[in-house]
Amino acid sequence: MNIMRNFILFLGLSITLLSVSCQKEQEIKEITATKIKSVLVYNTENQQDSSRYFFYYDSTDGSLQSVDVRVRFFGMDTTTNLLKIQKINAGSLKIITSALHTYHYPEEYIIYHNNGQITAIGRVDTTNSTVDTVTKCIFLDGQLFSISDTGIHPNIFSSNIKVDNILYDNSNECIRMTTTWTEHITGTPAPKSLTDSFSYSNYTVGYTIPFQVHSGATFGAVYRSFMDFLIMGGYYFTKPVSRLLSNIYNVYDYSASSSFSYLFTSDNKVSEVRISNSTSNQTIQRFEYY
Repeated sequence: MNIMRNFILFLGLSITLLSVSCQKEQEIKEITATKIKSVLVYNTENQQDSSRYFFYYDSTDGSLQSVDVRVRFFGMDTTTNLLKIQKINAGSLKIITSALHTYHYPEEYIIYHNNGQITAIGRVDTTNSTVDTVTKCIFLDGQLFSISDTGIHPNIFSSNIKVDNILYDNSNECIRMTTTWTEHITGTPAPKSLTDSFSYSNYTVGYTIPFQVHSGATFGAVYRSFMDFLIMGGYYFTKPVSRLLSNIYNVYDYSASSSFSYLFTSDNKVSEVRISNSTSNQTIQRFEYY
């Protein structure tokens, strides 16, 4: 009798644990339903060299926690962590970047935001635990008006970066911005200016994909590389739009244009992005989902 009772108790407990496990698995599946697992990026001019980005999320709320990158160059693969994201409180989070981002050593940044809208970025001095503001945002009538950025320290690429003349259309979608900066690459500081104009396709998806950021195209800005990934977590300078990019027109030392075309899965997820410019080469982005 006791054996039968124990068996029934064991069976009931097993069913309960299985039910909880299945429920938890279903919740994780729902959280990661539209989460990007990886993106392979390469140029058609040299398909042997490529970068594949891997994205890792919190299993409870689906927030982006970490990004790794595997770089293939001359037939050799190197995988490293690109950045880690740690939530501090409702209005700030910490970004830990790798040397691949800063080009000299890992750094930590604090992202200050208002419900995802980035208001400032601070660089953490880990030797004395102080935070220096390196990126500032100015707003006008609730919209981003300008961004100022010191540039990655030390300023081996560019400094005194400013993004302004930001123009929005009637749907509050960003359609133009101008970036000015001081360039240091040649060893002699030189003032530079770039204007980006954006147009949009009729394609819409219910989530944000990387590499469609409107934040100026200056090489060496503090935020330049990790903004491509922060936007996937809902953090942005200009609010992400529902439509995917169609074209970016640049006016720099010369004019150039990049056009975007898309392939989709049967359930309307982006499977591939092709970016074409004035040459015959294309940049390909291939998406994999959880």
